[in-house]
Amino acid sequence: MIKKVYLAGPFFDEKQLTLIKQVEQSLADNPTVGSFFSPRLGTEDSAKDVGSARWAKATFDEDIKEINQAQVVVAILDYPHGNPDSGTAFEIGYAWRQGLPIVLLSTDEGVAVNIMLSQAATAFLTSPSDLKSYDFDKLSEIPYRGKNF
Repeated sequence: MIKKVYLAGPFFDEKQLTLIKQVEQSLADNPTVGSFFSPRLGTEDSAKDVGSARWAKATFDEDIKEINQAQVVVAILDYPHGNPDSGTAFEIGYAWRQGLPIVLLSTDEGVAVNIMLSQAATAFLTSPSDLKSYDFDKLSEIPYRGKNF
């Protein structure tokens, strides 16, 4: 059974945009992914009033709805200073509470991961290309083996 994936991750600068686009492409190329939602691409809101209260509420509501409809969450941890984006951390926690499997991705070699995130993960991957071949039907456990904080 192919899966619906929710993609959580920052896209605030060129490096983050490049990475999230690579992840989106890997998910699109994975035969066990039926569809995915990336908040970067949003569906129900326009960018005409980014930052407004109306935009914030619509974006939050859409993202929560999409997590609720997902069967698995993929979350990108790469962020300055090794701390994940706060929105991504919220999405991971919400997904975990919903009982969803969580696949974490970090391309930052040697960066310690917060224990609340590493312990919530079903699988920990280190390259966008890993997502192209990861079997979302089997959801094999791949534990995080690096340093925690």
